[in-house]
Amino acid sequence: MTTSPDRLIRKFNPGVLQSDAEVIEQFVVRQNELGIVLDVLRGNIDSQSCQHALLVAPRGQGKTMLLARVAAELRTDEYLSEHLLAVQYMEESLEIFTLADFWLETLFHLAREVAILNPELGRELRLAHTDLVSRYNEASVEGYAFAAVAAAADRLDRQLVLMVENLQALSQSVDEDFGWKLRKVLQCEPQIMLLGTATSRFAALDDAQQPFFEFFRVVVLEPLDTMGCRCLWEMVGGQPIAEREIRPLEILTGGNPRLLVLLGVFARHRSFRQLMEELVGLIDEYTEYFRGHLNVLAKTERRVYLAVIDLWQPSTAAEVAARARMDIRPVSTLLGRLRERRVINIDNSGSKRLYSASERLYCIYYKLRRERDQAGVVRLLLQFMTAFYAPRESAGLLHEFWQEAASTPGYRPWLAEAVAESSQSDEALDYHLRVAKDLVKKAQECVQNGDPKEGVAIYNEVVERFGDSGRKALQMVVVVASLNKAVLETQLGNAVEALEICDEVVTRFGSSIDPNLQQMVAMALLRKGVFLRRHLGDPTAALAAFEAVWTRFGTSDDEELLVLVAQSLVGKAVTYELIGQHAEAKSTYGNVLVNFSARDSIAFQREIAEALVGQGSACGRLGETALAIQSFDTLVGRFGGSDDGTLQEQVALALVGKGIVCGQHGETERAISNCDDVAARFGASDNLNLRSLVAMALFDKSVAQLNTSQATDAMNTCNELEDDFGTLVDPNNISYGWHADRVRAEALTAQGRTAAVIDTLRSLVTGFDPESRAMVRAMLTLVTKLIVQGIPSGDVAEVLLSDPHKAAALQPLVVAVRQHAGEMVRAPVEVMEVAADIRRIMEQPGSATQHIAQ
Repeated sequence: MTTSPDRLIRKFNPGVLQSDAEVIEQFVVRQNELGIVLDVLRGNIDSQSCQHALLVAPRGQGKTMLLARVAAELRTDEYLSEHLLAVQYMEESLEIFTLADFWLETLFHLAREVAILNPELGRELRLAHTDLVSRYNEASVEGYAFAAVAAAADRLDRQLVLMVENLQALSQSVDEDFGWKLRKVLQCEPQIMLLGTATSRFAALDDAQQPFFEFFRVVVLEPLDTMGCRCLWEMVGGQPIAEREIRPLEILTGGNPRLLVLLGVFARHRSFRQLMEELVGLIDEYTEYFRGHLNVLAKTERRVYLAVIDLWQPSTAAEVAARARMDIRPVSTLLGRLRERRVINIDNSGSKRLYSASERLYCIYYKLRRERDQAGVVRLLLQFMTAFYAPRESAGLLHEFWQEAASTPGYRPWLAEAVAESSQSDEALDYHLRVAKDLVKKAQECVQNGDPKEGVAIYNEVVERFGDSGRKALQMVVVVASLNKAVLETQLGNAVEALEICDEVVTRFGSSIDPNLQQMVAMALLRKGVFLRRHLGDPTAALAAFEAVWTRFGTSDDEELLVLVAQSLVGKAVTYELIGQHAEAKSTYGNVLVNFSARDSIAFQREIAEALVGQGSACGRLGETALAIQSFDTLVGRFGGSDDGTLQEQVALALVGKGIVCGQHGETERAISNCDDVAARFGASDNLNLRSLVAMALFDKSVAQLNTSQATDAMNTCNELEDDFGTLVDPNNISYGWHADRVRAEALTAQGRTAAVIDTLRSLVTGFDPESRAMVRAMLTLVTKLIVQGIPSGDVAEVLLSDPHKAAALQPLVVAVRQHAGEMVRAPVEVMEVAADIRRIMEQPGSATQHIAQ
């Protein structure tokens, strides 16, 4: 079940100010535990001796949400609502020290619950509570308070279900006789039952000399499994998620529902890749939450726990003691106590016990806060997980580089028109206009000479000197200077300032009816959309900015303004693609074609061509093969003979995209033919983008040949690729020479030339950039395939470990390969779980290639 992505999701206080319907809708996990609790409560109805229940789990595992869901069931189920009444306490019962306090608190919350069912009784209970709390010196308060509670239950003809949180804390703060007195009452009074929660099994539960020994039906809430994480994530985000995408989130949170909700709320309107890239920022945003988790521990417990999370990987008691600088005997005792509280896990599978944190993100949080240089280690792990788990596009045509480059609108020659517009003869004004022009020209020269900061300073001078001018020609120059400055600000890392500049332009000239100023406003909105998407990671706001251009100017008769409208639609479609909403992207590209296909100017032709490529790509990702090929063919047919460089690039993209789609559907010869067509058309071009596309086509051709057991042909294509285009780089800044080695390694494997494969792998490691997510994915894919195809894992591990810095970026893969070779390896739990997923692929040869390629 999913819910609206705009529905209120409680991260810390589930059920507060939420209706029963909302709680029921949002309760999508823990169904088995809910069933157990409801069975216990049903069994207590009309029973002379009630069974009481206790939910046990560390914080964040969903205890409060389960209580809220039980309360909602007691109010909405026809049978249960006739017999039971939920009385929900605060999460922390800070005012309870004696049994009198307990019954007073019960009376207070009962009055609140009863107010809706029986307003008169609710008023009486409130008055009784007010009267009794004023008699704090009277020994009889306990009896009177309990009597008021019992009498209310009789008048309501319902049994009361007291829902008390954090019993472990309560048991530590109350009088010594509290537990025995409460047990006696609950055993003798069948109209009252207790449903409590605790963060761990506290001493009173397991000690035969304590009052709560064998008193509760204990229900332990275990971490969510993969499917549970998936259900909760889809409820929070309102969007489906693939099983392989939820897996890294399960690993990072350890199946903790609260942490999943935190990430899920943050992830709304973000793609999987964006979420993983911004996860470090999210952890920093919730610093107080993570710090609070540490502060609840006693001082000595905290010292040991910090040692465990700083070590990160499972560690022996001696290693923890050394890190905590404490004697091993008290450390061992404290580790046992932390295990009882379920904040520490123990691995008993080896010769020595190994200890690790049970709540995963806290290790990462501590690393980031304590050792800033450790942020790099964390980032590399997240980068690897993104590379491994992120879904591959089913038609991998429009790499982000092409999308971003094509959707970044350029500037028209505004200044020339601004000068021509001036018809006044006022010499002073003409002088100011000339000065403004000269300053803009000077700023542009600074940028060309590699000095963007000086360019910003000069553009500032233009705005400061002439920003208040009422003359349209000067206004145009000022706006151009402002928008040029905005671009430079993003290059200097000041995207927020760039956004403010765009907003100022829209605010100042948004209501103008002058076509030239309207074009400026449209350009500002276009730039805003690109800045939001590319530099600020806010695709939702970017979509709104692009849509604003269409809304404001979509019906204009000004052709140059309509070009900007077309660009805004393309920008909107690209944004949809980047967040994985391919159906919306397809529809938006279609809107471009419907509205502008009949226009023949070169400016519109470029937008039409890009829309056709984008539509083909979106259709490919949606599995609509015929429509994808039709879009690509339409583009090639219409613009294949053009000598415009931009259109030629779109033609090449279309041919590459068509080849990819054909290859994915088993039409290998057709795919190779399209790759050859790209090379024949543009192989001799001096256009760097076209040459890069030819290299891409040759690479795709070599892969197609390899996948159809044409290893020798694939090697020949790799040689051609390396000889003619080896120094060129792909959209991810990876040289095609490196790509050629990737295919060569697989071709050599197919030919049984193991020694040559290892030599080629060494070359790949030498050229590997650990900061490149695309290279990480490529190495992951290649190494896994090599292991599956029989290359000795020990030899592969030796090559990967030859450079420790590069090996760190591939840590889960390296661990998996070493384990496959029979080594015993210790690493952080997150790393070990990712490695386990990689090993499963290695051990299932029949599905390995398909799994990696997804």
